[in-house]
Amino acid sequence: MNMRHFKQIDRLRGWRETAFLAALAERNSINLAVFARLVTSDGASLPGADAVLHSLELVWRRLIADQPFRPMRRLPELEALAEQLGEQDSFGAEAAEVACELIREALLSIENDHIKRAQRAARRSLDLVVRYEELRLGDMPENDLIRALDESEAVQVELAFQEAVCRQLQALKGPDPEVLESLRALANQEGVSNLGITDVPEGER
Repeated sequence: MNMRHFKQIDRLRGWRETAFLAALAERNSINLAVFARLVTSDGASLPGADAVLHSLELVWRRLIADQPFRPMRRLPELEALAEQLGEQDSFGAEAAEVACELIREALLSIENDHIKRAQRAARRSLDLVVRYEELRLGDMPENDLIRALDESEAVQVELAFQEAVCRQLQALKGPDPEVLESLRALANQEGVSNLGITDVPEGER
């Protein structure tokens, strides 16, 4: 992958880094929302999932409207859910766990902005897309697989998304609520995740 891409992301600091992490988490949170509903027989959400998704909502409120909350108080439920997901052997659980990880990074970036988190999170999100594509493509010679991943639309879309968010945040002089709202909408892409999975009912698409 292009190292310049990750170097640009690594320059994000403070509220810009939090916003970038929130955008990544938003894009991945759909995977968590869908998995949380699929694994329950009564249509209810997986215990703890709604609270974790609400934590992401609180991060956006902090960024857009400067609404205060205590990020560290949101961590126990998040970590409990991530541990539960980590014990399951399925790609759906893995994707949901990545969403938890990214929400956690966004929360921690508010509490402690001295640790660089953006590049690691960007790689984690991209790695998930690559893994999904590997599963979709199936067994093939290594050189063919590398070529297919390089040409993968899903991989290219993920990289382009990260670049667009990074570029827009770097262009801002300060937190702009309208721009941050638009970045959240871009990340949500009408309820479709970075894996092309949607939580929008078929009749409403």
